[in-house]
Amino acid sequence: MPTNFYASMHPPCRLVALPSVDWTSHAHLAMAMSEAMIPYAASAMFLIDAYVTANAVLAITTSLGLGTYYLTV
Repeated sequence: MPTNFYASMHPPCRLVALPSVDWTSHAHLAMAMSEAMIPYAASAMFLIDAYVTANAVLAITTSLGLGTYYLTV
């Protein structure tokens, strides 16, 4: 009886080498996607800042360092 798990499977399972990955193109794609998201992140920060400024309770607690939890959620 075979002791190797893969050798004991029926039908036999062959482990083959995975094809090589072009990490450079992956990195370029990741950078392009990150750069494309920058305007959205900037506008989200603007909206959070505007909301905190308009909301008196959040404005006071944030200025005291107490509203940080609400801004990060």
